[in-house]
Amino acid sequence: MVCIADTGFIVALNSPVKREREWARGHFEERGAPFYTCEAALTEASHLIEPAAVGRLVESGFLAVRFSLFEQIAPLVRLMEKYSGRMDVADACVPPINREVLPVHGENLAGGEKLAHSHDSLPAGRLIQVR
Repeated sequence: MVCIADTGFIVALNSPVKREREWARGHFEERGAPFYTCEAALTEASHLIEPAAVGRLVESGFLAVRFSLFEQIAPLVRLMEKYSGRMDVADACVPPINREVLPVHGENLAGGEKLAHSHDSLPAGRLIQVR
């Protein structure tokens, strides 16, 4: 299965809270690498946890960045305008990753998952399956 990791999931992989870390790592081990993400999610995560930890996830192949913000800026701006106040750059990257990266694997979000973990919007340990 191909999965997209958002900022919250990346942070949870390195969370000091054992329950959050175990939740994220369990999903990661179950699904296998790589998880697809974007530079914006990596940047957000680097502000919340040790930046080197984020870099190691990419260096080791656990996270893969196969999305160019530069090439997709116009659709991202339209999405952020449409969902003004509710969508940041990292959130806006999910639909283009779905359209461009996952079809290479014969999947889209109907057959893949977006893993998210947020202290603000989700109880710890909840998995969002986008279908």
